[in-house]
Amino acid sequence: MITQGQVSRWMPQPFIGGYQVGYTNDIFSGMSGGPLLNRRGELVAINGMHKYPLWGNAYQFVDGSSPDPAEAAKLVEYSWAVPIHTVLQLAPNFTSANTINPKPSPPVEPVSPVSSPSEWFW
Repeated sequence: MITQGQVSRWMPQPFIGGYQVGYTNDIFSGMSGGPLLNRRGELVAINGMHKYPLWGNAYQFVDGSSPDPAEAAKLVEYSWAVPIHTVLQLAPNFTSANTINPKPSPPVEPVSPVSSPSEWFW
């Protein structure tokens, strides 16, 4: 499903999970990991958190601080995505089509299941 919306918030630092781009599109179950594209069709972020999250404090910054309550009340009105530059920093073996000499990917090690939601975030 392709929807049209607008990037409305860019947080000065990311929330836990890397979320930093707030946008007006509604996202639904199963759309996490999908692309957030700009008007030129370029990938700018990865969908991840829908509006009005149902659990916990979704708006805690990676440094442990939180936005003031008035701002946090507005943040729930946006869906949130992880900027592509953050994704690329976390996955340095990803390469673009413009890369001349891509690095080979190392073998993938099996991942053990997580035991708590706090382990789901990087």
